[in-house]
Amino acid sequence: MYYLKHYINQVLKAIVLDGVSVLGYFAWSLVEVFEWTAGYTENFGLHRVNMTDPGRERTPKLSASYYSSLVKENGFVAVEEGQC
Repeated sequence: MYYLKHYINQVLKAIVLDGVSVLGYFAWSLVEVFEWTAGYTENFGLHRVNMTDPGRERTPKLSASYYSSLVKENGFVAVEEGQC
């Protein structure tokens, strides 16, 4: 969640402060992916994937909720202290 929040904030600063024309943004990975150097041991994505479950159960991370709120509100939302 920290990475997501601060990365998007830097994109916003590029737009507002530097006049960069940004057409869109998307999260790099919605679910965990195979990383060539680390297999499935790295936890990228907005949802955890249980690789030992044949059904590959997906569980939303806190960052999924945060990103959902960001998109729904079309901008940053207040978070309680200690969350990020």
